[in-house]
Amino acid sequence: MVGMATLPDYDDPSAEIALFRYGLIAALIQRLPDKGSLEGQLRQIAAGRYTIPYSTRTSMGVSTL
Repeated sequence: MVGMATLPDYDDPSAEIALFRYGLIAALIQRLPDKGSLEGQLRQIAAGRYTIPYSTRTSMGVSTL
């Protein structure tokens, strides 16, 4: 069907990682912060500890976000 969005394949590691990263920045995308506060908000998100899909790492860098 035209115009129908396809659901992500949750067995696809790349899609799962992308959805995880999107979840971290979704609030910033929905309501873009002022230019001066964007980096601070990204640093705040990056300072958190996370269970990252398919990774032993627990943090994300600002540049990755």
